[in-house]
Amino acid sequence: MRTRTGRHLLKWRFQPKRRSKTWRATIAVQRVKLQRHLRGNPGLKPAVPNLLAEAYDTARIEVAGRLNAAEQLQLPPSCPWSFEQLMDEDCRPDS
Repeated sequence: MRTRTGRHLLKWRFQPKRRSKTWRATIAVQRVKLQRHLRGNPGLKPAVPNLLAEAYDTARIEVAGRLNAAEQLQLPPSCPWSFEQLMDEDCRPDS
């Protein structure tokens, strides 16, 4: 499972001053790609919770490297969004 959507949602949440159209587009594109991948591989559906947890761990590490120490402490230890929320085109959490 790709980490770009999670990584950009974390950046969206924790770096609000750096939000950009590029981040918004990346989130949208990655959602489409993930939907296509899951449609083509329906057997992955039961593995989604574990794959999401693994992808979030990677995204968290990548984002933490771009944050200051105080911001790093705010990163949730586990994914704060459900898979359904991550795939919702309107999900761009502000808090």
